[in-house]
Parts: sequence; C-alpha cells; structure tokens
Amino acid sequence: MLDLNIFESVIFILPAFVANAAPVFLGRGSLFNCPIDRGRLWLDNKRILGDGKTIRGFIGGVLAGILTSMAILYFSQLFSINLYYLTIINHMVIKFFNGNIYTVSALIGFLLGFGALSGDIIGSFIKRRSGLKRGESFMFMDQLGFLITSILFVSIVVPIPLTWLIFLVPITLFLHISLNLISHYVGLQEARL
Repeated sequence: MLDLNIFESVIFILPAFVANAAPVFLGRGSLFNCPIDRGRLWLDNKRILGDGKTIRGFIGGVLAGILTSMAILYFSQLFSINLYYLTIINHMVIKFFNGNIYTVSALIGFLLGFGALSGDIIGSFIKRRSGLKRGESFMFMDQLGFLITSILFVSIVVPIPLTWLIFLVPITLFLHISLNLISHYVGLQEARL
C-alpha cells in the first residue's frame, strides 16, 4: 500500500514537476522571451521578478503541464492502469463535464502547471525583496514553493490526500537537487541547491 501511495502521488503531481522544469528547456530563442516584469522595478527599486521569469517560460510551462496531464490519462487508459487520477477525473466528468475526460485532464494539468509556475514567480518576487540575485538559492522556497502552490491550485477541484505530502516533500527535494546538478553539468543553468 505504501508503494502504491508513493506511485500515485508522484504520477498525480507529475504535471507540476514538468511545468516547473520546462522553462529551463524553453528559455532559448526570442519568441515571447521577454521578462514577465518587463524590466520594471518594485517600490524598493529592485526588479519585480528579474530576467529569469519570461512570458515564454510561463506559457510553455503551463502547456507542458497540460500535455503531461493528458499523456497520463492516455497512457493509463491504454495500459488499463487504475489510478487515483482516473478516479478523480471520472468523478468530475460525471458531476460537472458531461463525459469529456480530456477536458478534465487538461483542467487538472492547467491548475498544476499554473500553480507550479505561480509558486516559482512568488518565490522569485520574495527573493528579489530579500536581496538575493538570480540563481542564488533560497532554502525551501526554490525546492518546495512550486509544489505547495500547485497543490493549493489543484485542490480547488481535486481533493489531495494529505498523506501524499509525506512522500512528495522528500521526493521533490531529491529531484530538485538532482535535476539542478544535471542541468548545471550539461550547461543549461547554474547549480542551485
């Protein structure tokens, strides 16, 4: 039962993980690659968010969350895997959406992706106010901020078992540190722990 809960929680939150990581890979190029804050300063004469939070990264991250959510639905149906994710989608389809499971899946992916990137933006805003520069680590906010906000956003429509946090917090910390080291090693970003 413990292994099933870990698997279920990671599969469910996967769109948030993908959305949070996507801007690192989508950051290249010029189309919509301007900062969200457009270079503006806050009341403290510091950048609101900084150059690292771009329109392209935000939109791409949210779309990555939606696509990941829909892929989870597709593959779980293809291989007949019974997930909490499917139970929730089927319940919502019956109750609110008159049979369109992909609409519900896209909504869940949107909420997880939008929530994750909103958490990242909130973290960036707080970091700028704290005097930290782009790329500097802000303990726990960098690693867990996106997880908390994505869960808060998706909780509007999906009840999340609180026991999942027992698994998701250490898994998220491990994945965040590991993926940052890998992306640093391959030259995508500076290492942040």
